[in-house]
Amino acid sequence: MLDERSYWQRRLSRRATLRGAGLASGALATAALVGCGDDDDDDDGGTPEATQALPTQDTTSSRSAAVH
Repeated sequence: MLDERSYWQRRLSRRATLRGAGLASGALATAALVGCGDDDDDDDGGTPEATQALPTQDTTSSRSAAVH
């Protein structure tokens, strides 16, 4: 007939314990990889940052004054 013991009174075999531990560690590793993964925002393109200066023409140099 069926086993009369409840779920909590059953003994776990060594194989079942190792299987559960393997599944738990695999789930934790997967969660860590998903949680630490790269986001989907690409910051490569777009407008230049405010700290980047555009090149300007120097009109006060002595060379430009001597040529005229």
